[in-house]
Amino acid sequence: MSTRNLRTKKYMRSSEGFIREVTYWFDFVHQTHFAQCIFDVQKYRRTLYTKYNIQLPVNIHDAVIKRQSEFLAGRLTASIIFQQMGETSAQVMVGDHREPIWPHHLIGSLSHTDDTAVCSITERANQRFIGIDIENIIATHTAEKIGRQIINLQEKKLLLSLNFPYEILLTIVFSAKESLFKAIYPIVRHYLDFNTSMVSDFSISNNCITLKLNEYLLKRYDLNKFYCISWKVQFGKVFTFLEGWH
Repeated sequence: MSTRNLRTKKYMRSSEGFIREVTYWFDFVHQTHFAQCIFDVQKYRRTLYTKYNIQLPVNIHDAVIKRQSEFLAGRLTASIIFQQMGETSAQVMVGDHREPIWPHHLIGSLSHTDDTAVCSITERANQRFIGIDIENIIATHTAEKIGRQIINLQEKKLLLSLNFPYEILLTIVFSAKESLFKAIYPIVRHYLDFNTSMVSDFSISNNCITLKLNEYLLKRYDLNKFYCISWKVQFGKVFTFLEGWH
């Protein structure tokens, strides 16, 4: 995504200290809104839901503080975008499978780590699918242990052929598969294993990874065979994103 096509706004720390920084940007070409919120779980208070006019679902009300703060930060990023779109009363509801439910004329995606939340939203008329994800980079000593849960031997061979740290590449693949899952979930309506998509190409120079869906999904649903997901590594985190038409 070229920075020449973006309009960016940045907001600094909130008075109570929970929000350390919020950045909003708009992609003129694809008419897609983005927001990122850096937050401090130590400054979280449940009363912030009321302050920011965010609905607190029952299942989150009883969750641990960390989960409550992450949920709030994610909804705050969506709220920032809604304000920019003029959707001042819009809320992101929670579905039966804990998936985000967007206003009928919009599509969006949410993700968070332990201190950063991201969101992307666009008009449903602009795109049919959208997916975003953010992950902390997997530790080197952990990458080898969990790699087999994320990629197969063929994918690992591809990653090892690239002149790039393996733990970062593995995190990018993990995140890209999460973004793809979020993008196609409204169509398939069930959770997917990592083996339902496979890395077919990985470009370091173009910051793009291509995933190929397995034959089962292609036969059962109206989906593309290949999906190109953009990626970025910044501040010890991996960001991935895709949007388009099936």
